[in-house]
Amino acid sequence: MKVRYALIVFAVLGGIAVWSYFYLRPAEETGFVYVSGRIEGDEVDVGIKVAGRIKELRVKEGETVKKDQVVATLDARDLKARLSQAVAAKKSANAHALAAKAELAVYKKRLKAAETGRTYLAKQVEADLKVAEANLEKNEADLNRFKTLLEENVIPLEKFEKIKEAYRISLARYKLAQKGWVRVKAKNEQIDSLREAVSAKERVYQSALSAVDQAEAAISEIKSYLEDTIVKAPCNGTVMVKMVEPGEVVPAGAPLVTVIELDKLYLKGYVPETKIGKIRLNAPAYIVLDAFGEERFPAAVGYISQYAEFTPKEVQTKEERVKQVFAVKLYLKENPKHLLKPGMPGDGYIKIETP
Repeated sequence: MKVRYALIVFAVLGGIAVWSYFYLRPAEETGFVYVSGRIEGDEVDVGIKVAGRIKELRVKEGETVKKDQVVATLDARDLKARLSQAVAAKKSANAHALAAKAELAVYKKRLKAAETGRTYLAKQVEADLKVAEANLEKNEADLNRFKTLLEENVIPLEKFEKIKEAYRISLARYKLAQKGWVRVKAKNEQIDSLREAVSAKERVYQSALSAVDQAEAAISEIKSYLEDTIVKAPCNGTVMVKMVEPGEVVPAGAPLVTVIELDKLYLKGYVPETKIGKIRLNAPAYIVLDAFGEERFPAAVGYISQYAEFTPKEVQTKEERVKQVFAVKLYLKENPKHLLKPGMPGDGYIKIETP
């Protein structure tokens, strides 16, 4: 009796299955290839650039997020302390640079004054030497001439002594004028020393400016790290997986959540190998979802697998005898008001060219 009852139940269930296959399945339209599947999307791992402790995680699995919405924040106390130190270091470097600049200006002014003084001194020495040399030549000529006259007893000895004294004085003045170049040389040595001092002060000033640049770079770097402690959604989407919890310490580059872009959804299904040859990339299509009745959502073929595979267990096809299928993706033209969500079951209809 039990066996007989089981056979009756099996027959009824089989009849229901056959009736469902032929009458409840979506009807194929002429000029279209039918594919059944679910809405999926490209997954985006939202991660962090810096290591740290999770302070807040502001999203939940299944929650819809908008582009640039804050997903999580990290504990930034250490970075803020480092920023304060860097700002203080920049302030100190600026003060040192200003002091070095002022000292450099003083030495440059001294150098300029010394160079101006050297130029004036050199001209003065040259002029004095010319005058002294001219007087010496005149007095030397007078001495020679009056010496001859003295020897010829034309002039008295007193007159010759005056000429001789004038010659000695002009000679002394000439030698004194020549010593003026010694002062010019000393001035040149002073200028050389000042030039070395200016070069040294210039190096100190440049070093101070480099310290300022380094402090500014450190501030910019820390500010960049602080910006990275605020993790934002890179796109509109739905949070599929949450990988961390507040309080956890995560390394740099670690993903926090996985988001599927709502503006790039597609229906993924499988086409029998007997029909795959009829489908072309970018072929127009439309999708009908269970949640929206007969409403059609425009789509296009954006992906056709190059390799056949066995029918996945979770996919039911109309041709049960077909064992080899090809994966295809029908990308939605748009997702109005982001009503379509990953996981929604639906049917796709791909337009094909008919003879």
